[in-house]
Amino acid sequence: MKKLLISATITALLATSAMSFAKGPREGGELSKRMMAELNLTPEQKSDLRQIKKEARQDSGIYRAEMSAYKDEMRTLMQMETWDETAVRALIEERVDGGLPLKLIGAKAKSQSYNVMTSEQKTMLAEKRAQKLAKRATKMAKSDGDRGAKRLDKMAKRLDLSEQQKLAIGEIFAENQARRAANKADMKAKGETLRSIIQAPVFDEDAWLAFHAENKEAHLEKALLKAKSQFDILSLLNDEQKQKFAKMMKKAKHKKGEKRGGKRRDKSRNAEAS
Repeated sequence: MKKLLISATITALLATSAMSFAKGPREGGELSKRMMAELNLTPEQKSDLRQIKKEARQDSGIYRAEMSAYKDEMRTLMQMETWDETAVRALIEERVDGGLPLKLIGAKAKSQSYNVMTSEQKTMLAEKRAQKLAKRATKMAKSDGDRGAKRLDKMAKRLDLSEQQKLAIGEIFAENQARRAANKADMKAKGETLRSIIQAPVFDEDAWLAFHAENKEAHLEKALLKAKSQFDILSLLNDEQKQKFAKMMKKAKHKKGEKRGGKRRDKSRNAEAS
């Protein structure tokens, strides 16, 4: 029974990660608390942004409930003894297609939010985001080479991996890192295309849908590769290591949730203060 619970915990966490990757490239985040302050938004603009966000949340409720079913199905596939690529791919494709209405709601909300701003605020926003991206790129360039090695060493120490296990997992990490590096320019170009659609004076739904249809196959392949990597790592661990790994992932997920929760609380306090 304990073995089944451990396996279920791990596969639930891996399934969540795999299905979140199936959401696709980000289409621009919400305005942060700091950025909103720097843009000097008027009370009317802040009120409009809150209303846009509220309506988008209400419209997306039904779709978010449907998404939970996909995680349950992915969990079942990740628990199988052998990799079923056909079934995993079909589920990821179902997740992508099923999540499109939810993404469309978000894209429309972001377009409306962007067009609440004045020309001067839009220019300032572009400058701030460019600075943020440049800073992030510099940081990633310095740490990317060491990040995989540090992650592997940490995992090896906590799970007491054998040299053979460490070597096999290291190869998986290296392959993933190489793919990310190869796709970096492509992802940047796609992000710019999406941003141009969202930041247009009038949101072009047909152009947005055409973009996602055109890039669907490439996105499915990336999501499938990530799911396969997660499955391969899990298959290399023994029962005791799986138990430790489950605790590691749960702790990391909790820590990530705390950070997001803190940001949401900050945004809420900022909204109330304004």
